[in-house]
Amino acid sequence: HHNIGGYLKTLNSFRAKGVRICIDNFGSSNASMEYMKHFKFDMVQFDRDYVTNLHDETSYAMLESLSRMSKDLHIITVAKWVDKDTQKEKLKALGIDYLQGFGISKPITETELINRYN
Repeated sequence: HHNIGGYLKTLNSFRAKGVRICIDNFGSSNASMEYMKHFKFDMVQFDRDYVTNLHDETSYAMLESLSRMSKDLHIITVAKWVDKDTQKEKLKALGIDYLQGFGISKPITETELINRYN
């Protein structure tokens, strides 16, 4: 927020090297929107408060709007802190691309990962 030009220069240098850029905790501050105005991110991870408070009408509406805006800008969406089936259902209905949290999978070792997906 303080030196957005410097941040954007650094992000663009990473992008030129093929690095994909993600905003973490998207929607938690005005800075998220400011960055999005100036730089096309590849992915956004929504702030945990939106996911853990999906039962709240305002939080749900805000996440729905952020998700739709991200989709309109062709940005991949990720919801973190997904622990409950009800959250999964609502997030899938919103069209969130990826879900992350203990409700999806507990942390696993590298060996478990390889065995699971080979």
